[in-house]
This record gives sequence, structure tokens and C-alpha cells, in this order.
Amino acid sequence: MNLNFNLVKTDIHGEPDYKSYIKWGLVIMLFGVSTTSFLVQGALALKDAVFGPNDSEQTMALDGQNGRNGSGRVVGNNSYDNPRGSDDINSGAGQVSQDANTEIVPNDYTLLNNTAFPRTSGRAFLAADLETGEIIIEQNEDFVSPVASVTKLMTALIAYEKMDLQKYAIVSRDAYNTYGGQGKLNLGDKIKIFDLMYPVLMESSNDGTEVVAEAYDTGRAGFMLEMNRKAKELQMFDTYYDDPSGLSPRNVSSVRDLMKLGRYIYQKDPSLYDMTRVRQYSILGRTWNNQNRLLNYNYFLGGKNGYIDEAKKTTVSLFEIPMAKGGNRKIIITLLKSDDREGDVLKIIDYLKKNAVYNIK
Repeated sequence: MNLNFNLVKTDIHGEPDYKSYIKWGLVIMLFGVSTTSFLVQGALALKDAVFGPNDSEQTMALDGQNGRNGSGRVVGNNSYDNPRGSDDINSGAGQVSQDANTEIVPNDYTLLNNTAFPRTSGRAFLAADLETGEIIIEQNEDFVSPVASVTKLMTALIAYEKMDLQKYAIVSRDAYNTYGGQGKLNLGDKIKIFDLMYPVLMESSNDGTEVVAEAYDTGRAGFMLEMNRKAKELQMFDTYYDDPSGLSPRNVSSVRDLMKLGRYIYQKDPSLYDMTRVRQYSILGRTWNNQNRLLNYNYFLGGKNGYIDEAKKTTVSLFEIPMAKGGNRKIIITLLKSDDREGDVLKIIDYLKKNAVYNIK
């Protein structure tokens, strides 16, 4: 018996049929690729089921969900690695980032000229409408830095909201020994919490803030917990308080967080700003004088300055400013890491006066 297995396919002329070889070769190759891919995907799925995705896979997934590109925080068309203003063509006033924790605010402002964006000595600044919360201009709004005595705004707020202002506090030795001569408090002095607000806010009395914190129901430690709890409540997520005075460089925040605090005080306890505009306050044979040089400007509505070496000059200040169009508006300006606080603030005000348009609806 002749067993002749001819595996070579031929055409009608008896020649090898190369087209058929190519066709079946492609079919076999595609089948092999599909089989390999199926086996690889199955192996990866089994790995994830047992061990979970690796860190880089989780990071990429989160970046995709949050609208990030891995190189910086990006929301919509706004890159938070760059300042808003003349260097950002798409960054006109009134643009508002909208992530999960951002309050949606009106879009009432436009800018006439982005090319004259204020150049300040400050590392970060922000100007926003005090009533609506709309940010008009900002630069490095997420930059975190020591805030110095701007801390005292939160100290005063906690005292107003959580303490009996008619309660008497006694100047302890620890408070008396606090660095700084402002306030002129003496060891053993007995003084109302309400009256202490004046040296704290007018003269930036460090010892005064310590007296207030020590008089809290659960003591200084409880007062500090309350300050940080309030910051979280206001969604000041870049903020931390290490002491009530701002002497500690560990008291940090961002200009956007400080704007949230400044607006909250304006809405809930505006009398604190009234205290910052008092030029002189006398009680019990002593007089405290306002040290804030911004008080000399007609537009000033109140605020608090700060300075330590690590922070340089800082401020949270309120002004009523005539816009280029749209009338007068109440504006909050926050500034961090400045070499020339008054000069920087005046540059921002001048820019708003010439370029900010409030669109009356």
C-alpha cells in the first residue's frame, strides 16, 4: 500500500499555490496573536484579582478621574503651575476652577488689559470680591507659606465664637515671657477677653494672644485644636496653626485659604475688622496704638498684617475700590512672602482701578 501524504497545495498547473500559503499563514498568525493576547490579559486579570493594581496603575487611574495630566494640577484650561494674568492668554478675570471642594461663584468680572498685570515682590497674592467671592486676579494661589501675625485673625475669631468675651483673663508668666513687646501687658494683669482683642489686632500683641488661648475652657492646647478645627470647617486645607500668635513658622496657609478666612469673618463677625480700623484704644490706664500703615489709605476697610523672617511680610486686607467700570466694590487682598507689603497692595489696587470691570447684571 502506497501512503503518499502530499501536504503541498498546487495550482492547476501543478505549481505550488503561494497565495494560499500566504492566506493561511496570515490566518494562523492572527489566531496566534489573539490567543497570546487572551492568555496575557487573563494572567493580568488574575494578578489584579489576587494582588491588586500596582501604585503606578492606581496613580494613572486617579489622574484620569481628576482631570490631571501627571505634570501639575490642571482644571479645565487653567494650569495651576502658572500665575493668572499677562502670561496666561486664557486666564481673564472671572475664571473659576471647579473641583469637588470649590464653591461655584459668579462670573461678574472682566479685565480690560492683561498685559499690565501687577508685578509684585510677593510670592503669592489674590484679589477677590468680598461679597460674591469671585477671584478677580491671583498668582500662585496654592503656594503654602508661613503667615506670621495674620494668624491673629483666626485667634480673634475663635475667641469671638467660642469664649465669653466678658470673662477676665490673667497674664501668666508663660504669656508674659512671650517674645515681643507689643501690648505692654504686665505679669498678673487681669483683663477682659474683649479688651484683649484691641492689643491683639491693633498692635499685634503676641503675649495678648497667649493670654486669650490660656483662658480657653480646655486651655491653650484646646484652643489650638479649635483653631485647626475651624480651618478644616472653612475648607482651608492648606492651613495649619502651631501657635495663636504667628511666631511659629509652622503656622502656614495659602492666599486662597486666607481669602476664605477673611470673607468668613466679614460675613459672621465684621466687628473684628472695625477693631483693626481703630487708631487708639485706652483702658485701665494704658493705651494701645494701631500699627497698620494701610490704615492711612482711604480705601481701607480693615485687616491684619504679619511679619517674621520665614514669612516675610503678609496681609489679609479689605478695601472698597472704584473699579474701572461698574462702580465701587469691596475687595479682599491676600498677600504672602512680600518684601514690600504696602507697595504690593497699592499695585494691586491700582491695577483693579484701571482694568477690572464689574458687569452689573
